[in-house]
Amino acid sequence: MYFRYCWKQTRGRWIGALMLFTALGLLSARVSVPSPARMAENIRRFHHWRWTWQDAWTEGANMFTAFACFLGVLVGMGIGASGVGEDCSRQAEHFLFTRPRSRRYFVWTGWLAGVSQICFVIFVGSATLGISLGLLTHHFVADLLLSTTARILVPATVALSLSHCLTALGRNPRNGILSTAGVYIAGLVLSVLLGRASQLKNISDMIGDLFSYTGQGLGWRSLCCQAMLAGLLALLTHTAVERMEV
Repeated sequence: MYFRYCWKQTRGRWIGALMLFTALGLLSARVSVPSPARMAENIRRFHHWRWTWQDAWTEGANMFTAFACFLGVLVGMGIGASGVGEDCSRQAEHFLFTRPRSRRYFVWTGWLAGVSQICFVIFVGSATLGISLGLLTHHFVADLLLSTTARILVPATVALSLSHCLTALGRNPRNGILSTAGVYIAGLVLSVLLGRASQLKNISDMIGDLFSYTGQGLGWRSLCCQAMLAGLLALLTHTAVERMEV
């Protein structure tokens, strides 16, 4: 019941995000495949220029990842600022926390609802990219599409978990979003400052990966660390709400 309520509560956010990701998938696929006129012009200007379907998939995936990862982080912030924290801002915590259901139920159900919305939006966008590139190139690269989806989904989940946590702590969606943006900016600035010292480069890279919003260069180890961070943030939200006074 609360799961469906969360989906309904944020329908404007995930529907808007769904339209953006679908359009981005179509645009990335179309731009990455040159038209016949463009191919002829490139061959005329660059005699050794050659184009393959692998080039189209690589260029399309990189373009989609760069823009979709940034959008995913923003959408994660917006969707994460819902659930328990938003209900508390409406002075509904007394009703919410005195129902037969435990506080744990509302925290984890709200978080899972947000994650499911993020997954739905990103999967549709990635599927749009894959289908469009498949139709244009007559080839399909499943492993590239899978890695592209992961590099967008995991950072977006981290942003959602952080926004969900800070919104619950502050009991205000706006403050939760602004605090999340502040944490990201502080993390990136700290990563740049630490990167200037060669002794701290590993720490700088780790912080930069945790708060990445481009998805470029993220390996599976970094993605696993980000996924663990998202789970820890959800657990922190659960602990904070359990101790919250109504």
